[in-house]
Amino acid sequence: MKAKVSKVKEILSHLLVKDFIEEGFRFKRSDFLFKKNVGKNLVECYFDFYKFPIGRVEYNFNFQFTIFEIEALRREVLKRIGSEYRPSSNVILVEGDFEPGICLKEWKFRNAFTRKIWETEADMAIFQETKATLVKNFFPILPSLSTLENLQNFILQDFERSAHLNLNFSGLLALKLKDKQSFIDFLDFVKLRIGYEEMGEDHFFKQFIDGVVDL
Repeated sequence: MKAKVSKVKEILSHLLVKDFIEEGFRFKRSDFLFKKNVGKNLVECYFDFYKFPIGRVEYNFNFQFTIFEIEALRREVLKRIGSEYRPSSNVILVEGDFEPGICLKEWKFRNAFTRKIWETEADMAIFQETKATLVKNFFPILPSLSTLENLQNFILQDFERSAHLNLNFSGLLALKLKDKQSFIDFLDFVKLRIGYEEMGEDHFFKQFIDGVVDL
């Protein structure tokens, strides 16, 4: 029997909903979306499903964190540089962030990581891998990324690891960290990572960085 998205969702629901609820999430079945409020902040986990004509279904999951203070600062920066503000997540984690051989690659490769389902007996092991990745790797670090203070502490502990975990660009810069030197050190790290010196003066990221610094 060929794999179906509806069947994949059914199996994932059976395996995962209880774990998410225990972490304080609510489940919107129609969108296959898990949401959790932490004060004014929001944590969301959504799954993407891809149906292929050859009878294969692929899926992956993503976590998005919207932190109230960061979003307010991003709105101010965009206004300063004359860009339109649209609500956005500040921090993004994808399943590929914890996959050996994938996690050290560029964002586009980590983001493209998917689990492949053919509806065979072996596929159940793939679903169990997803559950294990969520419970062992993602759930333990959610508190570190769900509030501004905890996120600042997380970044200060390890610049490289926090950047590796794909903090969204606006979140990276808008934090301002806890003191001027920490912000300067982290800003230098980000500039090096994105090739800041090679950007033209009209490059959006360069304007955004300058807008944050000028606040």
